[in-house]
Amino acid sequence: METNNNMKNLFSDSFALQCKTETDFMKAVHEMEKATSWIAGQETNSIKVVPVSGPIEAEQVSKRTNTSMEAAYETCDGEAGTQLLIEYGEKEYLIRTCAIRSLRESAKISGSALNRLGNYKLSEVLNLCFSVAKGSSLLLKRADKVSAVLSDNMGGYKIMPMPELLNVTRSRLEGDFGVPVYESGFVDHEITTVTWALPDRQSQIMDAYQKSIDLSQRRIYAAKFMPAVTFTSSDIGNCAATLYPHFITDTGGTFTLFNPIRVFHKRGAQEGVELFRQRSEELFSVFMTMNKNLKELSSLIIENPQNAFIGLCKKVEIPKKFGSPALEEFMQLIDDGSGAGRCTALDLYIAIGESVAAAKRLGCVGHQVSTLIENTSKILHQNIEDFDVAGVVAWSD
Repeated sequence: METNNNMKNLFSDSFALQCKTETDFMKAVHEMEKATSWIAGQETNSIKVVPVSGPIEAEQVSKRTNTSMEAAYETCDGEAGTQLLIEYGEKEYLIRTCAIRSLRESAKISGSALNRLGNYKLSEVLNLCFSVAKGSSLLLKRADKVSAVLSDNMGGYKIMPMPELLNVTRSRLEGDFGVPVYESGFVDHEITTVTWALPDRQSQIMDAYQKSIDLSQRRIYAAKFMPAVTFTSSDIGNCAATLYPHFITDTGGTFTLFNPIRVFHKRGAQEGVELFRQRSEELFSVFMTMNKNLKELSSLIIENPQNAFIGLCKKVEIPKKFGSPALEEFMQLIDDGSGAGRCTALDLYIAIGESVAAAKRLGCVGHQVSTLIENTSKILHQNIEDFDVAGVVAWSD
């Protein structure tokens, strides 16, 4: 994986950039935007998917699609690419691997059996469905390849340029939280995500945190967390433009006590970057809504923390390889020598958030981390008492 501002492989389906500095991150985002074009207004029933047999066709495909030999070869290679082209209007384009999901959605088909079809059979199925499709489509073309096939109908996909969304986010952070401190940023063809810490507001937000918890209960984790905001969005239809207010622990764990702010890429009466700007104004007040969750979580005693930890991880789909190291550390922390091993639901929830730190140590970035954070936050919508059971609760193999 690239770890600096090296964009030479942007054409590749496997392109991924973990950026060490905010400057590198913003440069990467702008470079991706420069390589992006949107092709709109074609009837969906005019779309045709064309299979290719293999790398032997790469030179011919490069000429037909007016793309680089590198990009054409990767697409023609069944190991690295889709071995599919798309005819749209009077032109042919390479299809990127991340476009397959939206291509199927535009054709109104789904199912795991599609994953087992070869490129020739898959193209036949897609073309049959496209031939009877209604409406029009919008193509995202980036760095020689089509990355998404989206709806261009009323209520369809709303383009929100990534640099504009990020400028809105940073301006809001500077206006309401002081000087944001860049933590990490990641871009690939599927997702853009960046996290800023908010040290200038740490004291105020943690004072509100401290006042909201039940001080009568033993606490495992001291209130020394760093407030932060993570921005995540995708322009291939994978997710909304989202702001996640959350806390970062000393070890890199992440937990949230709030609902994220989401603006979907959907056309409507209120839409797009302007709606995102309006919703971003809620960010500070969202941080201050933690009172109810904190009171409930900090007053609920968990008698079987190991079982509750594993049960909740299984429920919200946190893999064992991330959850198990966090659980081991947590069980050491709650051992007070009495053998009681009790804890509050708040400490249990924070401990599960340490799965994010474990995932990062194992090399996870981008979509993997953002999915894990979102899955962890789903615990807030569970009845945690239901998972506080005796006996043996085991991880699934």
